[in-house]
Amino acid sequence: MQELAFEAGRVAAGRGWDESIVVDLSDVERLGPDGPPVVVIGAHDDLTVNRARSLAAVAGAGRQLMVVTDAPSSTEASPWLPKGLVHVIGEPIQARQVESSERLPETVEPASSPAVDETPDPGDWTSLPLETGSYLDQMDPALNGPAMEAWQRFLEVRNVTVMDQGRGTGLSAGQWRLNGAVPAVVWFQPLRSRADHREYLVLRSTIAVVADTNAPILTEGSWWQKGFVEHILSWCEQPEAAAMIGRVMGFGTGLTVIGRSGPGQCFPSAGANDIRRVLATGDGRCMPLVFNSNLVEVDCGNGARSLDFAYCVAESADFESFQDSLEQAIDSLVRVQVLLTDPYSTLEGRRETRLGDELMRFMDSSRMTAQGTLATARATT
Repeated sequence: MQELAFEAGRVAAGRGWDESIVVDLSDVERLGPDGPPVVVIGAHDDLTVNRARSLAAVAGAGRQLMVVTDAPSSTEASPWLPKGLVHVIGEPIQARQVESSERLPETVEPASSPAVDETPDPGDWTSLPLETGSYLDQMDPALNGPAMEAWQRFLEVRNVTVMDQGRGTGLSAGQWRLNGAVPAVVWFQPLRSRADHREYLVLRSTIAVVADTNAPILTEGSWWQKGFVEHILSWCEQPEAAAMIGRVMGFGTGLTVIGRSGPGQCFPSAGANDIRRVLATGDGRCMPLVFNSNLVEVDCGNGARSLDFAYCVAESADFESFQDSLEQAIDSLVRVQVLLTDPYSTLEGRRETRLGDELMRFMDSSRMTAQGTLATARATT
């Protein structure tokens, strides 16, 4: 029942019902045609034909109403329920639609308003290729090669401190944060690919837990992967130049809107095959969090999958290019954590409320919970 209550809150938020109430299915006969929006919760077995008739009558009288259940209703009750009235946990949450009878506020532009350039076309982000965890399975630790040497030089030049995880694998971890957000834990490891025999520094971070076991996270070109790239990654891979320009405000002579950059522009000095992006999942039992400056592990529940995102940065004879790519990859991983924790975060070029709404719907569709949200919850318990 607690899960249904949480889902009811998400449904109400998605429809813009700020004054809604939540009632149990057993109380539907007491509902009248007037009153605030109502979300009815209950197990699908409790949605009888009589209750379905009562719900249809209340909705037909004009009251805003939604039903949240754990599974589709019975074949006997379904015919009585109008389309779109029932939401089953795990389904995408539908945003509120504006009725034709509602009067939309008119937008009045001040006469002296400066001209605004259109947001640059970022290109087709959804075609950006993503590797899966099997790509990392084809790699072995590279403890004495050029990737390790470049990594050690990077630590020295940038004066970065990381925690050695030992075990002779070259694995280390560090913490980064952006604007006071929950720290992002990034794991580093020099690896050599058995496929192309190149050495890479792999930067990996656990970013979320996905509770929908059917979400096609690792299916190439799936709606989930396209959604991840479109709603999340495209706003986090932003080159430093665009980030700096995004903080500059024009006055009087026009304001240039800085939008997101196109795919690949985050790593301008890297070759086409020098950067690999990887999505990997676990069983959800070992989610690493930062708690009181220490790394801890939490149990995320049966059936849940922890979600990792990683960059594989190929070693390069040009250290400056390698260093730039590492810094961009770290920055992007931290931004991913920030954006998932706060879908309405105003990263550079990302200022519209609708973008937060779209990301919320995407996360709700696969029941994704950000790593930063879990860390915050643990810190307050």
